[in-house]
Amino acid sequence: MGEDSSFGVLMPTSTAHRRMAEPDAAAPLPEPKKERLEAQLVEGVMAEGTRITVTIPAGEFDNEQPMEITHEQWYSPELKTVVLMRHNDPRFGETTYRLTNITRAEPAPELFKPPAGLRLVDQHEPPFGRPVMRRQ
Repeated sequence: MGEDSSFGVLMPTSTAHRRMAEPDAAAPLPEPKKERLEAQLVEGVMAEGTRITVTIPAGEFDNEQPMEITHEQWYSPELKTVVLMRHNDPRFGETTYRLTNITRAEPAPELFKPPAGLRLVDQHEPPFGRPVMRRQ
């Protein structure tokens, strides 16, 4: 999962319409640059990092200067989940997702006790007492 990180880039409607009108003349969008980052501790858990950078050329999205969009993801093989993700798009700002308060201790046994008053029933037993006979 850490290696397979991907993201999409929102394309303005004007750009999409222009590209559809000129499918052969439209220059291909640049390929994303993928790089592995040195493993680091994130919230006390070792994580593998990946950064994907997309550079949108000047004029492609009605932008005057080249625009760089980055997506960084930190994956913990031990927990088998993403523990940190940063997405930075100059049009929308930075979005950060971080898994916090990670505890690898055994959970409290009380969390697994059935609630007071719980009554276990046989799956073949009618849920509300005796079966009711009905005329057809």
